[in-house]
Amino acid sequence: MSAENNSAIDMQSLEEKLLDAEVPGGHATFTDEEAALLGAFEEDAISEADALTASFHNPELVEEVEAELAK
Repeated sequence: MSAENNSAIDMQSLEEKLLDAEVPGGHATFTDEEAALLGAFEEDAISEADALTASFHNPELVEEVEAELAK
């Protein structure tokens, strides 16, 4: 996000929304720009291969699965 977009966001309003969002049963609506600034659209999931590797304890099976996924 560029500095120009950051300046368009009212930081005081954003802080109030964040506080509202912490209240049980509370509701806060964020703009796309605010959500992006807060990291809502960043993909940080692990890969399928990493997930499968973490679920197996058999190293030979892990190699077989990784080879299959690489195809």
